[in-house]
Amino acid sequence: MSRTKRIEQKIDKSYRVLGVLSLGVLGITSYQHLTWGSTAFLILATGGLGICLSIVQHLAGKENGLTRQLCHTEGKSNCDEVLSKGKLWKNITLADVGAVYFGTQLIYIWISAVWQTVNIAMCWLIIPVILAEALTVALLGYQGFILRKWCRLCLLITGILWIQFAILAAFYVQNHYKLITIYRQDIAVSSLFLLVTCICLTSYWFVFKQWYLAKEQNKRMRDLLINWKKNSTLFWTFIEEEEGVLGTDYWENEVILGNRQAQIQLICVMSPFCKACAAEFPAVDQLLKAYGKHMGVCIRFNIREGVVPDPKTNAVREILRGYIHYTSEEDRRALLKDWFEFRNLKRWSTKWPTKEVSIDKTLLSHHVQWCSQNRIIATPSYVLNGKKVSDLYKIYDLRTHIRSRIKPRSQSKIVSA
Repeated sequence: MSRTKRIEQKIDKSYRVLGVLSLGVLGITSYQHLTWGSTAFLILATGGLGICLSIVQHLAGKENGLTRQLCHTEGKSNCDEVLSKGKLWKNITLADVGAVYFGTQLIYIWISAVWQTVNIAMCWLIIPVILAEALTVALLGYQGFILRKWCRLCLLITGILWIQFAILAAFYVQNHYKLITIYRQDIAVSSLFLLVTCICLTSYWFVFKQWYLAKEQNKRMRDLLINWKKNSTLFWTFIEEEEGVLGTDYWENEVILGNRQAQIQLICVMSPFCKACAAEFPAVDQLLKAYGKHMGVCIRFNIREGVVPDPKTNAVREILRGYIHYTSEEDRRALLKDWFEFRNLKRWSTKWPTKEVSIDKTLLSHHVQWCSQNRIIATPSYVLNGKKVSDLYKIYDLRTHIRSRIKPRSQSKIVSA
């Protein structure tokens, strides 16, 4: 599992924990003033809000346990077809209306319970509940007689709305003798608060939904890009079509590791003090450790010429001296690995003294001219078999595609032997 997905899972888990804690706070702060009817109403509103949020997630392309279990085509059950007809305007659907509706109920009853005016709140909720019942009748007729398909999640919400209506009807029957007194108590404040709660929640919801849809779209695009980058067949096809890089022949005494006669040759263009290069070089080292017999790796440096004194040029000069002085493959890989770990010339020179090894003055010029000739500015950059690799690919991606080319050849040699 990638680091990004682990972070997303932690964020989703945090949201769930926050939701549970919020409901806990709601219950603790208001339970003393809640009646049986308002308590049942709150529980149903919580369930309805959860179902509406699940529908919004489903429409955004993100599944959860509830939608995976209920949203599938089976007989006359077809959630996708029914929900696709529920768009009101652009990205606004009936699920958004339901989320605002149930969310408003939660906030309204909770605040009313804290203010000890829950009976007044229950009286005023009868108006939106009756309107919701009329809407459910119309939607049931539309699904049953026109679409001839049913959405199980929609039916669950319909059931919740009718149970809420039954609870309010029972409340009115039980308290019919004091309804006039209840209506007279703070009627203006209660009605205004219900209206303000609905407007504020509606505004917040649609801002939040636009952010959520953009987030999910970016996530889908990122997953699509990751899958595309992992496709080795596409990668090698694109590489063959890329424009060739000039001057891929190796120079004398430049940094070359692995097998320089192999069919796979990788040129890594790096800068001595580049943090991104330091982060990716361990992967280059691992690639050499695993497939050094089947590929060659050349390290070239993006430096400037004519700037005196230039710390980058001085560092590259010392690295090249170290490469010439230490002749074993292990030492050469180790000194490069240490350089990108330290990125400090004094500390590195203490561990890898070069004893004033002389290098050809033109060697540094080759690095400068080659990068300029091929317009390579950003580091790290990669050239694979003479073709410039797109900046979309990192060394971790290249490792997968190089392995796909090396393994079949290694296996074919074993079979032929």
